[in-house]
Amino acid sequence: MQWIPGDAGFEAVRDSYLNDTELALLVFDGGELVDGNQGLCANFNVFSFTRNEPLEEALTVSVNAKPSSEIEWYEFTS
Repeated sequence: MQWIPGDAGFEAVRDSYLNDTELALLVFDGGELVDGNQGLCANFNVFSFTRNEPLEEALTVSVNAKPSSEIEWYEFTS
């Protein structure tokens, strides 16, 4: 993900890593709120958060997370 301090999503992932707390995520296989999209809905533990500093591109962070609780498969329908 892009390194964007002040962005709510960035800060939620960063804080989950720094505070060793679970983070609720819904990961779909397509765009937001599209009928038929499916994905994992769960609490995750973020176990790595590594800043990348490429020379000619935006700062990014590599994030690794693993489902930890409340694991469900979800399909969106309007």
